[in-house]
Amino acid sequence: MKKMLALLLAALMAFGLMAPAFAVENTPIPAPEVELLQALGLVDAEPYAPTADFYVPTADSYVPTTDFYVPPAEQAYPEDDGVDAWMAAHPELVQAFRDGGYRDFIPAYYLSDYVLPELWYWNSLEQAIEESIYRWVWQMVNMEERLIEVEALKTEDPELYAQFAANADTYLMENLWYRSPQELKNDYYGMTDAQYVDFLVALQLQNARWEQEKIDSVATYRSEHPGELEAMDWDAYFAEEYYYYYNIHEYMSSYGFGSLEEAYAELEYSYVTNMIWQAEEKIHRAQVIAEKRAALGLPAEGYAVMADGVALTFSQPLSIRHNGLYAPAEELAAAVGLTTSYADLLVEGQLPVRRTAERAGYTVFWDEILDVAVLIDMNKIAAQLDDELTILNRVLARSAERRSGNGTLDMSLVMLDSLDGDKTYKTTLTYAFDWTESAYTMKGSLTSPNFADVAEMIKEAILANMWYPQDDEIAQVEQFCAIIAKLKSVDFAFSYNLETGYATFSLPLLTTLGRAVGENMDAVTEFYVGPASDEAPTLGTLLALTSLSAAESEYAPYYTYEYEYNDSPVYYWGKMESTLPVGMELFADGAFTRKGSEDVLELTLADLAVLLGMEDEFYMPYYMPSLESMLPKFDLFLAVNDKGESRLSFEARTDLSTFVGMYLPISMDVEMEIEAKDAANAQETTMNVHMKNTFKFELKSKVVYK
Repeated sequence: MKKMLALLLAALMAFGLMAPAFAVENTPIPAPEVELLQALGLVDAEPYAPTADFYVPTADSYVPTTDFYVPPAEQAYPEDDGVDAWMAAHPELVQAFRDGGYRDFIPAYYLSDYVLPELWYWNSLEQAIEESIYRWVWQMVNMEERLIEVEALKTEDPELYAQFAANADTYLMENLWYRSPQELKNDYYGMTDAQYVDFLVALQLQNARWEQEKIDSVATYRSEHPGELEAMDWDAYFAEEYYYYYNIHEYMSSYGFGSLEEAYAELEYSYVTNMIWQAEEKIHRAQVIAEKRAALGLPAEGYAVMADGVALTFSQPLSIRHNGLYAPAEELAAAVGLTTSYADLLVEGQLPVRRTAERAGYTVFWDEILDVAVLIDMNKIAAQLDDELTILNRVLARSAERRSGNGTLDMSLVMLDSLDGDKTYKTTLTYAFDWTESAYTMKGSLTSPNFADVAEMIKEAILANMWYPQDDEIAQVEQFCAIIAKLKSVDFAFSYNLETGYATFSLPLLTTLGRAVGENMDAVTEFYVGPASDEAPTLGTLLALTSLSAAESEYAPYYTYEYEYNDSPVYYWGKMESTLPVGMELFADGAFTRKGSEDVLELTLADLAVLLGMEDEFYMPYYMPSLESMLPKFDLFLAVNDKGESRLSFEARTDLSTFVGMYLPISMDVEMEIEAKDAANAQETTMNVHMKNTFKFELKSKVVYK
């Protein structure tokens, strides 16, 4: 989203990178992966044998590549945490694990949610074993650290130890995810019977501490807020906070409480915890906001105004009146450069910030987190960009010229099918248009020899989505589609009032189809678009609006509070400043070369890498294949004369099969060619898109101006 100047290029590549269909292919199963899964006990040693119709892996069918980053086992734990020392002290046990103990450990560890993603990084059984050794030893180190405390408990409180030890098996089955003592021992390979008991004693001791901490926290809160807990209506609190339970008894069953007293005690603790958290969060929020205001140069307290990333200063504190923020009149008018009269806005020597700034040409936002009015001069940003985009702005200006003419659009889609044969769909659109100062009108007709095929697809789609269709409903659908199947052409008309902003679309076919299904379907639809400007938008304006939209759409990650993340309006200007310059060296006037009477732009794959910020490819190998493998072909040629008439040639091939194939066995190999020419009295465009083993699409457009 931050590379907004890539829009021009992205528009040309849209059909290639966002193809409408996928082709499912047979993906070979690497032989080492089969061996690995069998060795780990995650699949049967004798799997189902596929028939000759399907791919059967062979020993040499898998060729490892270096396209993807595989982290070494030693990088799994960047800090030692005693792992190396433990391995040095237990060499025989480590060797036993390597020789076969992993067969018990890995299936047990596989029960955890954390191991599944790691399976993607294991290219061999040896690598899986070495990675598992670090996981296993790390667990053993942590277990032994817990047992130190248990040894002290045996001396200090032998009765409590004996109580916990006698309850070991029960605690395991009722509170942990293991289904048997042996599963726990497998997860902690090499654990002795004595260690098994002491480990469960350590867990019970930790749980007892937590329970005591809960009692202490409630007692502390009760002493600091006398009478609050006693006055609480706990039934009302339960109904409001735990509304997803039918009643208190379901809540008790879910948590394993044996009495109402236990349940109400837990409700009391949850309330206290929530109140403590709210108090701490309030303090934290105030600290974060104070730090942000200081970093932005805003006053420590009160309302504030920022214009184009700069904090404005006023001689008097700003105030809220009439549901708006007001500032000293002369100071605000001078800050925003308002030269016209503002007497109609004046209230007791002050001006409303929003209406004053908007009158001066600013776009205004309100940052409710920091209590700041944010002003952005979009016209100034656009003007700065347009100073370097005069060549491309010629093309935009010509496209907005009020003209009339006739056009033809031929489209052909071939769905590739090696079993049942390819299917071809053709459509021709002919139209006439008239673009005046006050209105835009178009009338035309769509013809196709494939209306019968379209009707059949529509019928199948409608019936497939009907729940137990009745005979009369099926008859209506068939009659509806029969009319479409008999069509030779479809007439339409469109009109747009540029002054009022209202548009109408007329499709007479709707009336006929409505009669077929017994409904009154209006052939004319009216909708509001909005008045059109007399001036064509410049590229600088479009880029500025796109950059602002990207800044607005950025949102805080789900794991942070909104005030912690820098995505509120006070940061819009900074984001726009950082994103707008990207790619200017590729599309600005300096990127063109004057050749005869034209300015010529030529872009290659290397230029695209610069545009996307991938020229150094520092981190790309860790996540996806190289740009060259995803985009093996890329060439763009654009020539613009002084009148804005242009010639465009574009060729690209996008192959995302390698990257997407990591997750889904689909083809994403697409080739696209575009040739376009905009001359004095005509405009011609040809586009060809071919997705490997899926479809071919051809478009030819010609417009002749009067």
